[in-house]
Amino acid sequence: MFIGTNWRIAFAFCTILVGSQWLAAQNPVYKPGEYPAPRYPQVKPSYTVEELVPIAREVVRRPYMSAFLKAGYNVQQGHKALIVVSGSFDAQVLDAIIQAIREAGGQADVVRTYAPLRPEGDLPIFNVAREARGILGGRDFRGASSFTQETIMRLAENGGYDVLIYKSGGTHPALKIPWQYIFWNTIDKFVTAASFPDEIQVAIDNAAWEMLLEAHRIHAHDPEGTDIQWTVQPRYWEEAKGTYKKGTGVEGFNIVHEGHISAIPLGMGVDSFKEADAQGVIAGTMNHAGPFPHIRLSISQGSAAGIEGGGEYGRLWREGLNKWQNVQFPGVSGPGKNKLWEVAIGTNVNGIRPKNFAELGGSWERSRAGVIHWGIGARSGFVYEVLLPEEWAKFNQDHKEAGGHSHIHTYFTTMDIETVDGRKTQLINKGRLTVLDDPQVRQVAAKYGDPDELLREIWIPAMPGINVPGNYRADYASDPVSYTRKEIAENYNY
Repeated sequence: MFIGTNWRIAFAFCTILVGSQWLAAQNPVYKPGEYPAPRYPQVKPSYTVEELVPIAREVVRRPYMSAFLKAGYNVQQGHKALIVVSGSFDAQVLDAIIQAIREAGGQADVVRTYAPLRPEGDLPIFNVAREARGILGGRDFRGASSFTQETIMRLAENGGYDVLIYKSGGTHPALKIPWQYIFWNTIDKFVTAASFPDEIQVAIDNAAWEMLLEAHRIHAHDPEGTDIQWTVQPRYWEEAKGTYKKGTGVEGFNIVHEGHISAIPLGMGVDSFKEADAQGVIAGTMNHAGPFPHIRLSISQGSAAGIEGGGEYGRLWREGLNKWQNVQFPGVSGPGKNKLWEVAIGTNVNGIRPKNFAELGGSWERSRAGVIHWGIGARSGFVYEVLLPEEWAKFNQDHKEAGGHSHIHTYFTTMDIETVDGRKTQLINKGRLTVLDDPQVRQVAAKYGDPDELLREIWIPAMPGINVPGNYRADYASDPVSYTRKEIAENYNY
């Protein structure tokens, strides 16, 4: 299916561009050992708060982080923390964090927020199409709490707090006090990802960032059908650091962002972003909310040019692209809410797909080292507010629900890099970050134990035709919801 007459040519061009490479990837043939075999988190059936406190201690005492998927609360004697979590946040994890704050000599006040109840049996895994509303416009099906972000910010700034601990991702406005995230709403997320030694994480992030800083041309491809290339320039990375430093007021943006490093620099300047030349295809079966039938998104000159498949998610996404196809957003080349602006690579080897995936969706698995989430739509409102505050304010006023973007996740990507001087390197090899095998990263890991074990991803999904026997299209891609639920039920022994 095509989107708009003026996009038919671009879509056809992209199809020709990837040609036989994509056709071969439509239904990959399983070859034992070609891709890493499935792995599943080894988590106990139950934990006491006392067992969780040592993990919480590390997070509570860690320095503040200017990151998306990492956090440090830096609680000192006499500090006061405001913690804001949803009503479903695991009570034992929360209690462990509060106890660790008290041990550090601090105090914690907690606010729980509650969104309207969804219909009985209406789990997010069956509503992944809601992500397309980031393009189409409108709230997702869950509704929202009346306790707004603005209310929380005022409370944090005026209540004598030293740190706000709130939200699990995305950007946020500048605050007079540090604003840190709290991701671990389930025990299995907490005991895996939060327990990973931060010194090793820093070494991984630095090594990946240094490799990307040398990139000039990037080519990403995978067995699900992704095959895309684009250009980056050295100034893009410096502009990105400047944008986030200015927008948050946080010093030390040496990496944008730890745990969430984008191969298209987030926050690059307006003129740089207009140079976008990404060309090819992004394909997959998962977004932040969960799985959907196989989707194929064509990209031409950095913009979405057409979508095939995707079930209801694909249908709504196409509808959203049609809705905005003649609207010129500020600071971008060409009309439409259709820009590829995020190619975010996870860097935590302990990132997992949680057991209650049907409840939580796929958001947290994006943190796992080597997993990419591709973001397409409007550039982040945060970036717009920093780079084009007046233009964005007026545009937002004239075009309600102008922000928002949608995602596709890929798990077995190979990312090849060509430097300015023509050298070839590889950042990701079939889903594994190559810097995990860097001698300097391994040297840091050796301080904490066996590098082979510490730098081994603890979760890898199964995909028939790719890393387990079977037919990718028939056994998985046509109905990944059923396959994923069965996989979790049979392999998560906790």
